[in-house]
Amino acid sequence: MLYNFHRWGMAVNHRNLLGSMDMMNVKGILIPVKWDNKGNVVSVAIAADDEREYLVEEPEMAGKLKGRLRQVIEVSGVVKRARGKNIIKIKQWRCQNA
Repeated sequence: MLYNFHRWGMAVNHRNLLGSMDMMNVKGILIPVKWDNKGNVVSVAIAADDEREYLVEEPEMAGKLKGRLRQVIEVSGVVKRARGKNIIKIKQWRCQNA
């Protein structure tokens, strides 16, 4: 299945035949959202143009991405809603400012 980014910041849902969510595409700016005691970024999110934030679920992925802060990023992943936040488990990503 191909995933297309239809519009800047627009999240696009892809559902399987049973109607459950399998993948979502999000495009936006990578931002820091949590720091440790020394001021190091430990958690990141994608600020989409539709004013939604998608918190990156895995600390390992956040570590890989934190060198791309304030850059436009496109991701595909599974999104869940927890504690009032959108949390994304990224499967694929690419940075437009590379």
